[in-house]
Amino acid sequence: MWFIYSILTLLCWGFFNFSLKVFADKEKSPYVNMASIYFVANSFMWVYLFIRQETFQLSLELVLLGVLLGLCSAAGNYCFTKAFETGISSIIAPVVSSNSIIVILLSLLFLGESINIRQGIAIFLAFTSVLLLNYSRQKNESTETDWMIYMALTFLAFGGVNTIMKLTVYFKEPPNAVLAIGFTIAFFLYLILCIRNAEPLKQVVYNKLNLFAILNPIGMILYGLALRSGWASLVCPITSCNSIITVIFGLTLYKERLNKYQLFAILGVFISIILLGIES
Repeated sequence: MWFIYSILTLLCWGFFNFSLKVFADKEKSPYVNMASIYFVANSFMWVYLFIRQETFQLSLELVLLGVLLGLCSAAGNYCFTKAFETGISSIIAPVVSSNSIIVILLSLLFLGESINIRQGIAIFLAFTSVLLLNYSRQKNESTETDWMIYMALTFLAFGGVNTIMKLTVYFKEPPNAVLAIGFTIAFFLYLILCIRNAEPLKQVVYNKLNLFAILNPIGMILYGLALRSGWASLVCPITSCNSIITVIFGLTLYKERLNKYQLFAILGVFISIILLGIES
């Protein structure tokens, strides 16, 4: 089942990221857009827990994992936004997209996971494809270097989110409760940023991006299910390829043209998925 959950996660995150490209209101502050996303995610997770009557006991591990997830998620998105202000997107996007290599290495080194040669080739192919999918020959005349620091912090923060989701399995804590706590923390952090910047709070609720923001928590739930039924070293390479959705829709809806790197990347994504799906 981990393979099916991984593919569904890829689709949810892919469609969500594409909606960010299409529907994110550029006239609104990025803090407002992020507060809107976390508002929907937070609301959805608590309603989801209530409907499914998922009860859980608060423990130090549960609260700590939830708080850390919220801090990493909020910090990652903040640094991601700051990196794009002056940075080179053709470098930032592929580096950040490959952040799950952190949880893969930790899982292989410390959590007893192992892979065979075929799976190793598939993982290498998947991450190479992620880099190529987001690559473009973009020029940037900026001489600032702060964006590199923000890019590195984003990589570490999002890698932290993936690692925390894996640790919920290791500590046998309910992942949906961890997500609910994490999204609550992240929402209030961005709400504070909106208040500090005197942003109109009604824009957080009345934002067309909210129609698609639900795909993010659904993807996180599916990601948690994938990690509980499969190894992170196999799940993460698949979910990391979610940018293929944006590329495909860019081709079909906006008549964008592929460069030669992206052409090889799309082929690489499908080959890696097939290799990882064998005997799953």
